[in-house]
Amino acid sequence: MLRVPFITVTGFLGSGKTTLINSYLRFWRNERVLVLVNELGDIGIDHELIVKTKGPAAIALTGGCLCCAYRGALAGCLVEALGALGSSDPLARIVIETSGLASPARVEQELMSDPDLAPRLRLGGIVACLDVVAPPWSHSTRPIALEQLAIADQIVLTKGKLAMNRISQLAAFAAGVNPDAQLIEDPFGQCGSARADASPLRVGRLATRSICIASTPHPEVERVILRPPAGSPSVAYDWILRLCAAAGEALLRLKGFVRASSTDRTYAVHAVAGLVYPLVALPEASRPAPALVLIGNPGLRLAIQSVVAEWAADRDL
Repeated sequence: MLRVPFITVTGFLGSGKTTLINSYLRFWRNERVLVLVNELGDIGIDHELIVKTKGPAAIALTGGCLCCAYRGALAGCLVEALGALGSSDPLARIVIETSGLASPARVEQELMSDPDLAPRLRLGGIVACLDVVAPPWSHSTRPIALEQLAIADQIVLTKGKLAMNRISQLAAFAAGVNPDAQLIEDPFGQCGSARADASPLRVGRLATRSICIASTPHPEVERVILRPPAGSPSVAYDWILRLCAAAGEALLRLKGFVRASSTDRTYAVHAVAGLVYPLVALPEASRPAPALVLIGNPGLRLAIQSVVAEWAADRDL
């Protein structure tokens, strides 16, 4: 079965998500793309603004947030939509626009833990919009705005033409919150420059640094970097399960690479909100340095400290 990649576009309220998605759809105008738009209000507005493509009409999920009040509706909606489309003319990709107050980690967790959807979907990437005019530190709900940035694969600075003098400041802020994300400062300057790519976003941008454990200076989001030794992929996977279990709700996302000592093959690792996906073998020519990046809420580093110490002591992996 051909798996359809899905891309999650997140960002705080009014950060320009719909405008960005429309730029993607113009680039993908000859492809079949399904767009789902989540809005907090009871009346859907944004889905009516979505550019028409060869794919089905955009679907609105209104009246609540996907990651909490409306949790469970997204999976059911996607199962129904995919069933209605059939397999004669498959989708090229799915784009999900979250509400401005949603946790993209919980959205991904819902889809990839659903038994009907998981075999049919492939993780694309999380794209976060960062509004240059109204940056996240100006909002009272700052933690969710920072979470959206911290777990993104790509951060797009939006509305830059309205405040060009603030672009460098926002770029530095974004790099401080998430130094591994690809940063797009001029999303509409070049055709496709901010296009969400369904494969490299997930595996390409980890920090290659020699430290064993560190955290971000931003107190609202903790970031821990581990350097796992080469060993058995199955044993490494078990250790990652233990890390996620120890972290509990403090963990938002884990991503990285582990290397098998017997075959010298590298595997990509992904976990969202405690859900650990199967290891994915990279092409033999791809040999990124082994590294795990954990992103979470305050207390993450303390929660996993004992597991990290055991892992470091057990070199026979």
